[in-house]
Amino acid sequence: MQWRQYLKERRVNYCAFPKDLSIRWNSTYNLIQVLIRYKEHFPAFLRQTCNYITNPADIDTCEKIVNVLVYFNNATQTFSHVYKPTANEFFVEAVNLAGAFLEFSDAAYVSYFCDFMKQKFLKYYSHVPHIYGIAFVLDPRYRLAALPSCIDYYYNCFFPTQEFDDNPIDPKQEYNEVSNLFHQLYIEFYAQYGNAPPPMPRTSSSSKGKSLLKSAFGSLMKKSRATPATEQSSVNEISIYLTLNVDYEVGDDFDVLK
Repeated sequence: MQWRQYLKERRVNYCAFPKDLSIRWNSTYNLIQVLIRYKEHFPAFLRQTCNYITNPADIDTCEKIVNVLVYFNNATQTFSHVYKPTANEFFVEAVNLAGAFLEFSDAAYVSYFCDFMKQKFLKYYSHVPHIYGIAFVLDPRYRLAALPSCIDYYYNCFFPTQEFDDNPIDPKQEYNEVSNLFHQLYIEFYAQYGNAPPPMPRTSSSSKGKSLLKSAFGSLMKKSRATPATEQSSVNEISIYLTLNVDYEVGDDFDVLK
């Protein structure tokens, strides 16, 4: 009540501090987000009501922690959708998480919980199911050309050379298996539903797509551009899809099914 009145007197919009749940990292993220929002007012409020003087370094530490937790929050928000596919976004979030662990795991302000979060994540995803790779390839923003760098980055971040024995997975083999499964699905589909339709027109768009994501995944995408389509007349539809040099406009309303 005092906090609400304090903000009202200063004509600042009120926002309650969410409850921090010890078993939910996103609740901590949301709590600190509100604190940072009021970083100019909250220290003064504590000084006035509790005679407590905050250390400016505390706010700085909170901002650094948020910069780590944001990757987990984004992943949670992505996979919480129920009205659109999410499997195609797994590698996007997984690569960003891998990059966050690589960058922040040794930082003093987050190392006490970063290692625990990493262990919990790898409990489920020390090996990425191939279905996520296939879904990734089916997304026209990424396709097969972007998959090798994502797989390689993911496993090398979590399992460097000195730790490879803990997870003896060969990234190249993983890529080959996903690629083979993808083509096998294509063959089985047309074996059931008929011959492949005529090849798609081999056109190229000059429009530039928006940045997919900043951070690790966005950096990888800049290095992984689809190669121009081959000129062979006998090439099938799936080969054209995988090699067509098209930059898609990407926005928050992008729907992979449309």
